[in-house]
Amino acid sequence: MNSQLLHHFFNHIPSIGLVIGLALLVYAVMIKSAPVVRAALLTLTVAALAVWPANATGEGAEELVEHLPGVSEAQIHRHEEAAESAFLITIAVGALALVGLVAHWRKWSFAPSLNWVVLLAGAVAVWFLVGASHEGGLIRHPEMGTAAVQETPGAGPGTGTETGEEEEEGE
Repeated sequence: MNSQLLHHFFNHIPSIGLVIGLALLVYAVMIKSAPVVRAALLTLTVAALAVWPANATGEGAEELVEHLPGVSEAQIHRHEEAAESAFLITIAVGALALVGLVAHWRKWSFAPSLNWVVLLAGAVAVWFLVGASHEGGLIRHPEMGTAAVQETPGAGPGTGTETGEEEEEGE
């Protein structure tokens, strides 16, 4: 496996893991379940740790694509900047989740309040991770950044090809 494939593999884990962990934490707070809170905080901690290999494989992925036709150095830089912010915020969420896990385990009085801090910080981290992911996607798929939707010639209302697919003869 090359670093580009590894980067594409690892960069999904923190994003998806944080969403799952946050959803689990919301559910745990709603049903007031300490074991589910601990499971959610553990999920968030592990998901945040996964941001390290995503970050570590980024440079190797850049070296593989930076000289390809259509790849913009400016776009790579925007992705790097967004990823750097997302990395730091995600690590902070992991640290908060770990503190929350210890606080719940030791039954410290501030543990329930920390759940809300983790939820807020986690939502911010997801926002930054999605932004970094989008910027990364634009490196090889610049069409994702266009606001205008490309129309298929001959498609449209009343032509029988609203989906853009041609009808086969004899139907």
